[in-house]
Amino acid sequence: MLESVIKSPRPTRAEATDVANAVLDVTECVMLRGESAAGAYQELAVKIMHRICIKAESSLDYGAIFKEMIRSTPLPMSPLESLASSAVRTANK
Repeated sequence: MLESVIKSPRPTRAEATDVANAVLDVTECVMLRGESAAGAYQELAVKIMHRICIKAESSLDYGAIFKEMIRSTPLPMSPLESLASSAVRTANK
């Protein structure tokens, strides 16, 4: 996701935006490939991605995301879905 960091210590604006948008889309994970395997700035690539992810995550409204997930979950919930949603409700209190 930060291909330019293979040769440059700074990602392009588009790359940084792609990482942030992945987080805002509630993507399960983001991944580096060449940047961390063979790039000239391996450690920096990880730090940059971490910083972008933390900043993007801080702008998420997890309560609204949870409510939307509950609203779109078909009823009746499976026992596993019920347990997971109860755990989230408890954690948010």
